[in-house]
Amino acid sequence: MIVLRIVYEGEGDYIYELYQHSDEWKEIDDLIFTYQAQFKPGATELDKIDADKAGLELLERFHPLFKKYVILLKSGQINFKNTEQRAFVRLFIPEFHLQKALGRKNPGHEAAEAITAKFNFLIEGYGHQDEDEIYDDLRVIFFTLAKRYKNVGRSFCCYVYNLFKYEVARHIQKYQQNPANFHYKVAPLEDCKKAEMDDYSAIEDSVYEDEQGLPDHTWIHGDTCSEMFQSFTDEERLIFSKYYLQDWNDGQIAKLLGMHINTANQRRKAITHKLCAILGFDPKDIKRHRKSGKKAIMSSEI
Repeated sequence: MIVLRIVYEGEGDYIYELYQHSDEWKEIDDLIFTYQAQFKPGATELDKIDADKAGLELLERFHPLFKKYVILLKSGQINFKNTEQRAFVRLFIPEFHLQKALGRKNPGHEAAEAITAKFNFLIEGYGHQDEDEIYDDLRVIFFTLAKRYKNVGRSFCCYVYNLFKYEVARHIQKYQQNPANFHYKVAPLEDCKKAEMDDYSAIEDSVYEDEQGLPDHTWIHGDTCSEMFQSFTDEERLIFSKYYLQDWNDGQIAKLLGMHINTANQRRKAITHKLCAILGFDPKDIKRHRKSGKKAIMSSEI
């Protein structure tokens, strides 16, 4: 504390505030260690009960952090005066000159517009989710850091400040790279209504499921699929559904996923071989015809 008195001499109120923060950081560290106790060998039921209470207290204390990210990801309104926000946005901006502009509180009107336009791509993808879904993602990321944290001379608050933005960015980038997420969550209902019938398949609504019981987005995302399909990626489940259950051809699938038709063909074949290995079928016996006996067997396992 002597160092603080020297550096901030004459700013008594500010020093007192730092002391107060120091006390709060210690309280939060204690909550973190209480939360972590449930994962240690020999943890008792009482440890788990205390860990649940500590977890709820941590969520309440860090709610302002989650709220700040939710507002940014839902609205796309960047506060360029906020150092943490600029550092987070920078993770999604590949252009060096724009990254350099983000190093300043006032990047300039032209740079700010370019940065906002690029960042808003997230709003059309990940940010299109319900607010509660984003909150849930942020809480999972937070508790992952809480479980991983080790006391090595820095508080958990500093640990979160330094790492949380990177973990959130990594999660969003993974989400954005998934074609199933992008196509099911981005297009507004009005676009679906305006689309021509030939192109309708490329804009599917997030609640789509026809009268025949075709898999909806929860099956594509792996939430409601059977154990047999848990090892598949979202893209693989999407391709399987389109090809075998909705009678799409490789060209239509390629158009939907933005890839070359040969790539779609190879991925579809790989999915077929993967499924055959699970079921013990010979891939040569799998026919594309919708009334194929083998296809009916596979679809019944969904």
